[in-house]
Amino acid sequence: MSAARTRRVVVGSADRTPAGGGRLEVLAVTTGDDGSVAVALTDTVAAGPVAFVAEHPALPIVYAASQGTGEGVVTGYALSEPGVLREQSVGRAAGGPAHLAVSGDGSHLLTADYGTSSVTLYRLDPDGTIAGRVDELRFEGSGPSPRQESSHPHQVLEVEGAFLVPDLGADVVRRIEVTAEGVLRETDRFSCPAGSGPRHAIAADGLLYVACELSGEIRWDDLGRPAGFERVIASSLTGADEVMPSAIRAGRDTILVANRGPGTVLKAARTPDGLVDPRESELGGTWPRDLVLDDDLLLVADNRADAVNILDAGEHAVRASHAVSGPTCVLVVGERPPRPS
Repeated sequence: MSAARTRRVVVGSADRTPAGGGRLEVLAVTTGDDGSVAVALTDTVAAGPVAFVAEHPALPIVYAASQGTGEGVVTGYALSEPGVLREQSVGRAAGGPAHLAVSGDGSHLLTADYGTSSVTLYRLDPDGTIAGRVDELRFEGSGPSPRQESSHPHQVLEVEGAFLVPDLGADVVRRIEVTAEGVLRETDRFSCPAGSGPRHAIAADGLLYVACELSGEIRWDDLGRPAGFERVIASSLTGADEVMPSAIRAGRDTILVANRGPGTVLKAARTPDGLVDPRESELGGTWPRDLVLDDDLLLVADNRADAVNILDAGEHAVRASHAVSGPTCVLVVGERPPRPS
């Protein structure tokens, strides 16, 4: 059996009640020597409807993208060792941020703004404070689906010094960079099949895997120069009428995808040519919005089940559950030395 360990986990939520709103919750998830899993809530902060959370690469700071009325908000929170959040800084987003990422050097934060067809760039001070919005790059494009009336960037993923942006509305994956002058520039775009609706992507073993929300597929191509994303498997094997893949993550030698609709996780083995041997596990809910794989645990935010389920990473058996209204995202905070006072 593995040694006891406590993980610090941050959960973002967007209430599914008429009043709306949302929050951030900090959990202490402890695995015992006997394999048991215990969950303790250490802090709750009102944060508006949270779309996604990310952490600073070197500092104990968590950033949340929230979707308000008229404009979005990006907020930085210092996370103390007892698991308490303290608001540190705020930036105004262009509108409707669906995702955010912090650059590997900790100098910038980027948001994928679904509602305004853009990616916004923020500068971060050395202490992680959001110093301000410095650029916004707007896109054009559309697709054959009613949900593709315009460009809808859905994720920002840093890969090899650049940022990849799956655009659900335009059926492309865009490659952008932060120039030496500190502005955004689109350097390339890679087409996906019409109507596929690329939502999220992950890079592994020289390949780029894309979860296509509108077609219910996982597509992949060479990372260096994608050419159509023609290699494909179905995201779900259930035959459900509605299959909408959301989060996609890489395990040690697998790819995992959360499927809204059937409420499942698809796990497929990675090979040099892509995915083989897909297998699917039911989660007991219907709408997994996000998942994170961390060693022997798989954490799943099931939005409509109002729960974060903690599963065994191998067999996907539920080992613990935490009730929260409308969870949208989950982050296992990296272990690092405490910040000097």
